[in-house]
Amino acid sequence: MSLAGLQLGHYKLIRQIGSGAMGEVYLAEDTRIIRQVAVKIVRSEAPSYPHSETSKELERLFQREMQVISKLDHPYVLPLYDFGEEKVQGMTYTYMVMPYRAEGALSDWLRNRPGNALLSFQDVAHFVTQAADALQHAHDQHLVHQDIKPSNFLIRSRPAHPSQPDILLADFGIAKFTTATSMASQNVRGTPAYMPPEQWDGHPVPASDQYALAIMAYHLLTGQFPFQGGPGQMMRQHFSAPPPAPSTHNPRISHAMDTVILRALAKDPNSRFPSIVKFAEALQQSLLYGGDLRATLAIRANEAATGTQRTLTLPGKRQVTAYIPPGAKNGEELRIEGQGEPYYEGGPRGPLILTINLPTNEEAITPPLANDEMTVASSSSSPSHPGFPPAHAARTVESPSPYLSQQPLSHYPSQPQQPSWSGFQQSDYDMTPATPLPPPPIIQQAPVPQYQPLPEHKSLSTWAIVLLGAVALVLFGTGGYFLYDTATHRNATTTAANATATAQGQETATIVNQTASANSQATANAATATVQANATATVQSRATATVVAANPDPYPPSSRTLALLDPMSQPYLWQSYTDSKFGGSCQFKANSLHVTQSKSPNYFYCTASTEEYTDATFEVQMTILQGDCGGITFRASSTANKLYFYRVCVDGAYDLYLYVDSSGDTARTLLKSSSPAIQKGVNQANLLAVVTNGNQIDLYANKQKIDSLTDTTYKQGLFGVVANSLNGTTEVTYSNARIWT
Repeated sequence: MSLAGLQLGHYKLIRQIGSGAMGEVYLAEDTRIIRQVAVKIVRSEAPSYPHSETSKELERLFQREMQVISKLDHPYVLPLYDFGEEKVQGMTYTYMVMPYRAEGALSDWLRNRPGNALLSFQDVAHFVTQAADALQHAHDQHLVHQDIKPSNFLIRSRPAHPSQPDILLADFGIAKFTTATSMASQNVRGTPAYMPPEQWDGHPVPASDQYALAIMAYHLLTGQFPFQGGPGQMMRQHFSAPPPAPSTHNPRISHAMDTVILRALAKDPNSRFPSIVKFAEALQQSLLYGGDLRATLAIRANEAATGTQRTLTLPGKRQVTAYIPPGAKNGEELRIEGQGEPYYEGGPRGPLILTINLPTNEEAITPPLANDEMTVASSSSSPSHPGFPPAHAARTVESPSPYLSQQPLSHYPSQPQQPSWSGFQQSDYDMTPATPLPPPPIIQQAPVPQYQPLPEHKSLSTWAIVLLGAVALVLFGTGGYFLYDTATHRNATTTAANATATAQGQETATIVNQTASANSQATANAATATVQANATATVQSRATATVVAANPDPYPPSSRTLALLDPMSQPYLWQSYTDSKFGGSCQFKANSLHVTQSKSPNYFYCTASTEEYTDATFEVQMTILQGDCGGITFRASSTANKLYFYRVCVDGAYDLYLYVDSSGDTARTLLKSSSPAIQKGVNQANLLAVVTNGNQIDLYANKQKIDSLTDTTYKQGLFGVVANSLNGTTEVTYSNARIWT
């Protein structure tokens, strides 16, 4: 029976817009604040004794839970506006009030997509990551959702990225409430396809949501559910049947991805990942790391005929003995299971795959090391799945994504036929196949200098310290930089030394030296030393406070404190380096850092030798003098080519790339679009910024937010600046870097 026209409190129901096992959703008008809202009427069975203590306790539990849910504050959780109970003509209606999202649910969005192919792996990871972030926030508040499925996520579209809308988790608390009120009838509440064993038993835990999210990921990746049949059949399978690996339905899925999904589907909640965000992170990592570790093993013909062995030193100084059986052939592959790279952080390892090489010129074989040892470098050979497809449409040849390997791939490996979707309830979702990107161009990094703390001067006189404090306030116009160590809060003496070490110009040095010399002739006693120390602390703390106050954080939430202010006119923190073979350089001239890349299609980046930042805001002014593109690298590893690259080009286009190693086929395009906020053309200044906060990444151009996403791959690293050549020499200048933490 339709409830359209019914008045519940100050909400007038207009029309039904959705329904499910637990109730109906109505579009309603809030008559007190003129706006449209969504009102969910919670369907529950009337208790046998409506005035019993049990009924009253259930009502109190519901009220308390709604209070907690109303306080959830997360970008991927649909907020709860209001809730209540209303008696109308002898009927009691329990309802929840939420924002109205006209775009509908994720299930609708999936069903209405054009085409009939699966989502790309990156799109699946995008949805899983946002869902896990929302659920972790709820779990931290001791809330378990208990009904995770696509129809309980609402859509918030991103026009620049129509294939990756944001999702908002809805319907918190309904499963618990309806289950509690129907205990007498023993009816199962929830969605059977997604319910873990402990939920069938009536004992849900936070890991129950992880299980359901893994079912959802399984369905999005394969178009199939792991368990089929009616509710009774599915219940038995959830309790006792091992789920088939997702790759049995979609051969493009790697063993690493299988391993992650199947762990999250463990029957025992304690055998799943320790938290739902750990599951999402592991899924992200399994997309990037196939787990295979590959190496070529050169042996002589007589060794191949009779058999031999080698002791291999693997990444992390692990050692394994490889036995080559008699009759080994050139090009034959030997697999040693469990000795490759981990599928995800802390997870099981993939295989070590050795390719036998029998050179025709045996004299060219390098003699084996002592005890027939050899070292296997960490490799990211082709993942066991044939290259995960990028999340966005194909790029043009004129604007390829950056490449890490010295030899660009000529093409991606051919992809197996994608399986189509088959149905369970609302499972005929239409999916668009991802189109492979052309291979990314080469990347080269200037060597990272070792960060050295600035020297300490422990015996400056009072007058020298006072002068130095005054000089510190004008250093930024004469080539110095301000570095505030927020991690250790260095004492005032060290801060004074930092200012001394960074002061530029002969006059400043002369003033300091003459003052120090004059005061060194005076006899210092303990009282004077105390006065000097106090003066140091006072002057330097005031200087620091002045600089910090003059440079507030302009990027939301605008709560961070200045940690670095560098005009980039001198190589204090930045590399000064030329790689003529690669065609890249980082050079200081005309009071700015010039990054040049002459060979196409490559890019060259220079990092700052500061600490590795986790959550920080980095801002820098960029001007492309000639050529194609520049940008920012962030969360870059100091020891490996693992980083994010925010690229901005002269045509106003921007991209965000993820690098995992030196292999071009593993570079991922996370974002790709253009923005009117970017000043087009050469010799145009653009103020670029990146804001990182946990898994959230926000991109800015000229103080306007142009894009954002969530990604769990890297947690911390260095900042850097880039020149990216696509069609000839590119030269980009950078100045006025600021970091807030």
